[in-house]
Amino acid sequence: MFLCFQMNACTAGIQAGLKKIAAMSFDHQLDLDLDFHKKGAKNTVFEINRALRSLDQGLRFFLGFFSQMALEFFLLCGVLQWQCGPRYFLNMMMTFVAYAWYTQTFSERRMREIRAKKQVDKRQEFYQNESITNYETVK
Repeated sequence: MFLCFQMNACTAGIQAGLKKIAAMSFDHQLDLDLDFHKKGAKNTVFEINRALRSLDQGLRFFLGFFSQMALEFFLLCGVLQWQCGPRYFLNMMMTFVAYAWYTQTFSERRMREIRAKKQVDKRQEFYQNESITNYETVK
């Protein structure tokens, strides 16, 4: 429930900022000369809207999820350092780094295997379609 209120407040702040940016960019476009408007105002408006959507998504992710996790992580690190001492903290950090390396390495390997299997399936599907087309043509 608290997360819902937090995300609503976060979204309201983001939307207010984006409206201000959109208004400023629209005013700037209106100040440009007539030649600009004849050439490419439509594409520029499209690009501005696309950039605003990207900003919206990035800010929602950063403020809604990433910043909370980072704060919790650093608070946990501080408490462990303070309560358990530097040896335990160092041990925990080394374990965390090893886990992150393991996850990244094996995720990349799994993704390479999946891509290779998809390529093989694509190739087999192509040859199958070609053979069916050739069979239908000859028939």
